[in-house]
Amino acid sequence: MVKLEEIFLHWLIDKAWEFQTLALPNPSVGALIADSNNQPLSYAIHQKSGEAHAELEALKLALITLGILKQEQCENLNPWELCELILSSHQNALRDCSIFVTLEPCNHEGKTPSCAKLLAELGIKRVFFSSYDLGKNSKGGGKYLQSKGIEVFGGVCERRGDALLYPFLCMREKGHFNLYKIAQRLNASYKQGQISDQSSKAFTHTQRGIAQSLIISGQTLLNDQPKLDLRHAFRKDKEQIPVKILTTQNLEPKDYSCINSHSISIHHNISSLGLSSGFNLIEGGYTLLESLRGQIDSVLLIFAPRFEGESEKIAQKFDLKILHCSQRGEGDVFLWLQA
Repeated sequence: MVKLEEIFLHWLIDKAWEFQTLALPNPSVGALIADSNNQPLSYAIHQKSGEAHAELEALKLALITLGILKQEQCENLNPWELCELILSSHQNALRDCSIFVTLEPCNHEGKTPSCAKLLAELGIKRVFFSSYDLGKNSKGGGKYLQSKGIEVFGGVCERRGDALLYPFLCMREKGHFNLYKIAQRLNASYKQGQISDQSSKAFTHTQRGIAQSLIISGQTLLNDQPKLDLRHAFRKDKEQIPVKILTTQNLEPKDYSCINSHSISIHHNISSLGLSSGFNLIEGGYTLLESLRGQIDSVLLIFAPRFEGESEKIAQKFDLKILHCSQRGEGDVFLWLQA
């Protein structure tokens, strides 16, 4: 029999995948607050590094739902200011509530307050979470909450929670997360016109604004004349992204005027691309994938639900692990793969 906490956390993990990588170098995390009757009051997804964690944002929204806070009171507050507002205003309204989080509440203070300490001060009744936080400074939130008399249930939907953390863990353990993105039709065709729908473009263009660099092949530049801008992004962390073009000397482009970037560099060697650090987004087809497969941490395959154009040469054998599969609205299907 499926338990309620599993239903909530399965749903939260799916929602967090909709914003995967956008909080790097922080993890994508989801949090949901339910009242004493297990009716959801609010949920939030951590979407940007340095901003309020999912728990803090969900607590704020729960108090707004209950009429204790007003939206205008919370505007333009940093995480510490928001935490102080919640602590001074909550009226013990969340004492019988439960919180469901995809990652164990953090136990440290820095740019943001400790979520575990905040939950304890609010007297939350139960805490359910998926993945254990193994960070040197942030781990131990569950034990801290238990020491304060709060019921804690860890490891709920743990396997799916751990998969959600993969990009974050790559960044923390390797110092880089290199994501290869291919948008294609069902017959593996990725040339000849537009492929992704508007929702997919909004997400991937927002990704560009998070990434340290965007890498394409010289062949892509010659064939597609891409703009490589952020015009469809729903959030712009920067106006332009450094573009790196991997190409052979025989195919070296002479005209880059189509690209909207203040920094364009040509590379004849993979070693000069800087893939050993940061979040690097690579956009291309299967030829470039073959060239970089040893450097790739993850592949994002975006499938448009139609057959069109000529099928392309598929990459040689490349075993991958499925991290997540989802549909954005009624359009494209996103398949996240671990290399």
